[in-house]
Amino acid sequence: MHAQEAPAAKGFVLKGHLSGLPDGAVLYLTNAGEDTVHKAISKGEDFRFTGRMPFGADFYYLKVAPSLNPVHKSKALWLENSVIALAGDVTALDEIKLTGSGAHDEYLQYLGLLATAKDNDVTEITAFIRSKPASSFVPFIITRLINLYPLDTVKSFYSNMTPAVKKSQFGSKVNLEIARRENFPAFYKEGPKGNVVPNFGIVNPGGGAQALHDVLAKHKLTLVDVWASWCTPCREAVPELMEVREKMKSRGFDIIGLSVDDNEAAWKKAVAEDKTPWMHFIDKFSDGASGVMGVWNLPAYFLIDRHGKILYLQNMVIQQAGEKPLTDKAFVGNSRLLPLVDSLLHQIERNEPI
Repeated sequence: MHAQEAPAAKGFVLKGHLSGLPDGAVLYLTNAGEDTVHKAISKGEDFRFTGRMPFGADFYYLKVAPSLNPVHKSKALWLENSVIALAGDVTALDEIKLTGSGAHDEYLQYLGLLATAKDNDVTEITAFIRSKPASSFVPFIITRLINLYPLDTVKSFYSNMTPAVKKSQFGSKVNLEIARRENFPAFYKEGPKGNVVPNFGIVNPGGGAQALHDVLAKHKLTLVDVWASWCTPCREAVPELMEVREKMKSRGFDIIGLSVDDNEAAWKKAVAEDKTPWMHFIDKFSDGASGVMGVWNLPAYFLIDRHGKILYLQNMVIQQAGEKPLTDKAFVGNSRLLPLVDSLLHQIERNEPI
């Protein structure tokens, strides 16, 4: 727990009360990568976090020990630099109330719009985006739904933002996505499938850079596994990937791991722990390849031929109303990968169009 309370104008103060919380319990605020950002120790049923949001507002998880809540061990919160109150029951984190954070209020409003939207109908969400040029939360929505909008619309969203929001964490990501769409128009006009992936430089554990196309050219068919050390489903899929690779390697099939970890030490540690025999590279979300290929959630898989053409893709997104599927039918996790690889190799070996 921080010793001093930060003034609201310079940082945030999160005052929490959870019924059933034992004295001396440890609570955490973690980011999306599950890195601990802040830690607090309860006094009775009360606790307090203080700190500063460097980008005005950001997305965090409040976490408690599994022994306190074995079902819902975390709660998503949007925090901003203000005095914020949290109240609820430690056994029902999914029902806690947060007041004092306008970004969290907007987050709840957005979830309500998603719940009532028809498939790919973003009319109300678009109006919501346009009505909040000073919102630190709205750019996050744009990054989530960006594939539903033409480039000119995305540009108009960005242009409508206040200067401070443009410089924020997610405002900067919107600007990055605009640049990507301008640099790789075919990828975004026609979608990744069937297009040749750009020839990005990717970094191996030794620190050496290699061109993606040079790696792909070594095999008839490559599965690009986009993952991260903190992604549990990514690592749970390793046994199936290893089995398929073992059976198909002699026919020209291989796998490369493309990590989006921000923490390179955690990436290298996970590679060593999983004992995966294929080549590994790192490509942080902000750097290029994974973002251009449309990866927003993990794990994601791409089957790519030796010329860099994307034949199939599986992005393990839990589809929500208003989000456009960016995937073929799932082939990892339901025993479809082996027959799919076998079929694609047969077509490649016979020079049949795919």
